[in-house]
Amino acid sequence: MGKKISAVGTVIIISIFFRFFRFPQLFHWTMDEDFWSYLPQNIATGYHFPAIGGHIGGTGLYSGPTFIYLMAIPAKIFSGNPLGFGILVAAIGVLTAYLMYLVGRRMFGLAVGLLASFLYSSSFLMAIFDRHYWNASLTPILSLLTIWFVWEVHQKRLKFVIPLALELVLAFHAHGTGMALLIFTALAWIFFRLPVRSRWVAAGVGIFLLFQLPLVFFDVRHDWQNTRALASYLTTSKGGTVPLTARVGNVAQGFVSAGSRLVYFPAKDLAIEQTLGLAPQYAALKGQAPLWASAFFAVALLAAFFLPQARMMLLLVGSTLVGLLIYKEKIPEYFFSPTFVPLFFIFALFLKRIARPLTVLFLIIFFCLNLNNLLTVKHTFGYPTRLAAVQEAIAQVGNKPFVLEAKCAGFCQLYGFRYLFTYLHHEPVASYVDSTFLWLYQDRLPKVAPQKKVLLNMADGKVNVYVSDYR
Repeated sequence: MGKKISAVGTVIIISIFFRFFRFPQLFHWTMDEDFWSYLPQNIATGYHFPAIGGHIGGTGLYSGPTFIYLMAIPAKIFSGNPLGFGILVAAIGVLTAYLMYLVGRRMFGLAVGLLASFLYSSSFLMAIFDRHYWNASLTPILSLLTIWFVWEVHQKRLKFVIPLALELVLAFHAHGTGMALLIFTALAWIFFRLPVRSRWVAAGVGIFLLFQLPLVFFDVRHDWQNTRALASYLTTSKGGTVPLTARVGNVAQGFVSAGSRLVYFPAKDLAIEQTLGLAPQYAALKGQAPLWASAFFAVALLAAFFLPQARMMLLLVGSTLVGLLIYKEKIPEYFFSPTFVPLFFIFALFLKRIARPLTVLFLIIFFCLNLNNLLTVKHTFGYPTRLAAVQEAIAQVGNKPFVLEAKCAGFCQLYGFRYLFTYLHHEPVASYVDSTFLWLYQDRLPKVAPQKKVLLNMADGKVNVYVSDYR
């Protein structure tokens, strides 16, 4: 018992270290983080209570509001402080690591629980994902909870349908990848012959549908905007023109890359890994997994097809990949996040079955390389740099109304400033992101003519602040 507690405690300490070491310096903040902070902060301050969530990129659809109302709680507690959002999602990452152990032990035994939790805790890719606040932040823990609750239903504990329904509501409303969890749940009910005629199942379906009423209300008030967008997306080329055959190749390539990078990749700059790598011109600069990491991923995944215990994990992986075929644009790595948790379980099941010396050697190499990433990686134009620039701009303009502009030279990111001005209670009269963000703060804008112009010029890893008279 003492050794088990010691092992679990060590894994949790590793998880905490990987998610909180150099936390402010490596904290990521750009356009998406601005957007997903405005929405809950507007609720927390009473500014706006929306019936929908955010836009689902490339589809014309809007998600449900459950995620942003939930995030309004930390927004209130931390008074909208961006680091408060970051601390919350990092803590959820630590919780996920512990739940990996509990669920793994319950489903597969102590060894697999410990191995899966250790791999999750010390994977650098997983650690930076858990540090990142936006609407995709909860996908790993929701993926894990879906696996756990479906397994409990499979074990004839039907009361778990209720928490399953609630977390599927959150997954469906938080991010488009939540559709993979819905597909998985539906397929699991068929493949594992889970009960249908049950008051618990009826209650679960009722709960899920009840939480969709805000979307229905929104559609009725806005001429069925979501319904028409969905029909258009499914029946036309809207949202992208990538043909199905190319999408199959993109999904396969992206999955192999993401799964291999979960094992290890040499990281250099989190600006590339977390945002700029989404752009085609910068994608090649992302750290690529070495051959041995890709080989481990491929062999472990192949071995899972011969392990009956891995069927549920493979079903979630397959559900995610099939679901991604619907998406018509280039698929970013985080779209594969529903597969991360099942892959760690697959890795653990594989490691348990090979010779112990090889497992120990692999774990040592895995840990040391991923730790080195954490100790050496940098973040160009990270949160502290942006916050310092905003504070300097506010100090220079004082109480005079101003407009906000930004530009960059070379390799940089223009976004991630606007919410910081709101957080520090200095709203620009107008800004360079108003075409996208104006509806989030329009009624708070100063109703006066600008006297100053603030230009944030990003170059050479610095943000230079220039304040001039507005003409």
